[in-house]
Amino acid sequence: MADYGIKVSKEGEDVKTIPNSYANVQKFSLISSVDISGAGFSLLKVKTAIKVTIANGATETIAHGLSYKPLFWVFLNTSGVLTPVYYDTQGTYAYIDATNLVIKNATGGSKDFYYYIFYDPV
Repeated sequence: MADYGIKVSKEGEDVKTIPNSYANVQKFSLISSVDISGAGFSLLKVKTAIKVTIANGATETIAHGLSYKPLFWVFLNTSGVLTPVYYDTQGTYAYIDATNLVIKNATGGSKDFYYYIFYDPV
């Protein structure tokens, strides 16, 4: 199979001479090419990245439109500091099911949340 894709090596490594293999994957900062066995290197692909403002006590439900439960990240912006939101962080939570990402704000005030939904097209 032909070697194609994006390759960015770490500092001190020569991207042109590193063989594409799982043994060498840590020498790359980014690699999307195919190794010699024909297996690809999976990268996180962003489907949606949006900021939402949610009032205290409110819940935001976002349809992700995928046929599986995708990986997601949600961050709460508190005075310019982004804090990850997990299933339950003092009443504020985020979870994903087969159809939606759900974010609840229980911080005591209206807050900005940043969410990322990832997908794997293969």
